[in-house]
Amino acid sequence: MLGKPSFGQVSKAELPDLLASKKFAFHATRAIPLADATLNQVLNQLGAFGNNVMQLDGMMYDVQVSPDSLLAHLPYFGRTFTPIYGRNISGINDLNENGISFNSKKFTYKSEARKKGAWRIQLNTQDIRENYRMLLEISENGYATLYVRDLYRQGISFYGYIDSIPEK
Repeated sequence: MLGKPSFGQVSKAELPDLLASKKFAFHATRAIPLADATLNQVLNQLGAFGNNVMQLDGMMYDVQVSPDSLLAHLPYFGRTFTPIYGRNISGINDLNENGISFNSKKFTYKSEARKKGAWRIQLNTQDIRENYRMLLEISENGYATLYVRDLYRQGISFYGYIDSIPEK
């Protein structure tokens, strides 16, 4: 189809309404951890692209935004400043799950239209121990970069795209 975006991302015409509804998903296709010498060696062995870019399965890792919840399921590669023993840093009682996984019911959402049809959205959790700060930079075509910071770990970025959340 002519004009149809790749993946499942929304079209240029649909993007403003979708963002205004505060009900959309960011699907991560690549992870870009902040790197140091040790992490560089590990990432190279795992098959990272140049500059520590890790290819992800875009349908497995996402952040879902809705008016009443912020749900994240993202991988994490990087350095932890404060380890928490007996459970992972995101509060889920699965020791094998050490990514960025949470379901926040209390968060702030600040949206700003930028030049050339781009958007900037700031998402800050208020009920999660790690106090996640997310900045989502969205192009007019629905491609996006997500920057994630928290209190206990080094920051990480993700490339991906914006899509609607399917009705259940």
